[in-house]
Amino acid sequence: MTDVMAVLERARHFEIEISAQLEHIERLHRIVARAGHSHSYSMKMMEKLEKLEREVNHQIDRTVDAKLEALEYISILDGEERGVIESYFILGKTWEQIADKMYMSDRRVFLIRKKALSKLNKHFGNIDRRQYGYWNEDTRASGACADNAGGACQENRRNDFCGRQL
Repeated sequence: MTDVMAVLERARHFEIEISAQLEHIERLHRIVARAGHSHSYSMKMMEKLEKLEREVNHQIDRTVDAKLEALEYISILDGEERGVIESYFILGKTWEQIADKMYMSDRRVFLIRKKALSKLNKHFGNIDRRQYGYWNEDTRASGACADNAGGACQENRRNDFCGRQL
């Protein structure tokens, strides 16, 4: 049985990593273009950039594979649930960015996330919610937090997130 959350987190990790690498390459291209050095210097820099771009292309291949695998699981979701989960795990957006883009409160986004992960858990049966800082179902009524031994959640802005940045 595949760990769905691990697949989703892997896709998110690769997306964030590749975005940073692409931004770095774009900056290096701008620096090389502005450099007023000799032709030989420019050629050396271009060779270095080409090597870096080959490495990034390999990482892009891995990212695409990870996203395809994650999308297979996400495909059972639809509507807002799919939008929220894809935005976070596939596009690498933060929960706040998702809320702003979808014109929702943070609370609404977290409720949709919770419902979507519950569906994935029900369908694939292998998401350990406590491991990823999500509410423990048994403690919901008391406002307690699974990561804080039944105590109050550390995050002031929302009770369903345990202070860990995902």
